[in-house]
Amino acid sequence: MSNCISVAKKTTVASLILAIGVGGCATTGTDPGTGETISSGGCNEALAIGLGALIGALAAGKGHRNVGAAVGGVAGGLICVGWNYRARQTKTAAEVQSAYRVANSGELPRDARIVNYGVNLVPTSTLRAGMPLTINSSIDVIKGTGDAANPVVEEELVLLAPSGQAITNAKKAANEGKGEGGYQTSFTLKMPEGVPQGVYPVRTALYLNGNRVDSKNMSIQIVMTETGESVAMLGR
Repeated sequence: MSNCISVAKKTTVASLILAIGVGGCATTGTDPGTGETISSGGCNEALAIGLGALIGALAAGKGHRNVGAAVGGVAGGLICVGWNYRARQTKTAAEVQSAYRVANSGELPRDARIVNYGVNLVPTSTLRAGMPLTINSSIDVIKGTGDAANPVVEEELVLLAPSGQAITNAKKAANEGKGEGGYQTSFTLKMPEGVPQGVYPVRTALYLNGNRVDSKNMSIQIVMTETGESVAMLGR
């Protein structure tokens, strides 16, 4: 009998752990120096690894629990992808309105709309294991002439495992009730060291008054170098 659990069983273990989604409570505050809205979330890494080891041992069965615990511990650590979110206003309502009028024969829209949504990765190509990845967004939103309330803009980040299961899912307010204007936001992720090789899709989505209006797709490809170091190759 093999001393290693099967690939199928490893997949089952990882699926069980990811499905549980051990998570910590998100916190939100304001940076007194810059006025930025700051949010953060993640999980208790020690708890996740311990839970993963337990599930791995149980899934491996009698006689293979040490191997199962090791596999489960790695998969448990995978769900501990912490994130930070920052949002700040960079343009006033008057500035966004002026730019819109110039591009649209002096008219303003009847309904609120997103005028611009641009996303870029930092760094742009290669990421060393344990280093942070930042997804910066530039958002311009304008209020419609027929709108009674200020527009509400939210941005969502989803990080998926190679299997397609969600590891991280966070949805945060981009304009924090400040209405129309230009906003700079950033999601910062830190992939834990030792995560399995593979392609991890990253998706962002923008919501205006609760309706999804735009999205961007990216990816992180984790590869193992000859020295044993994990390197993330970033792509759009």
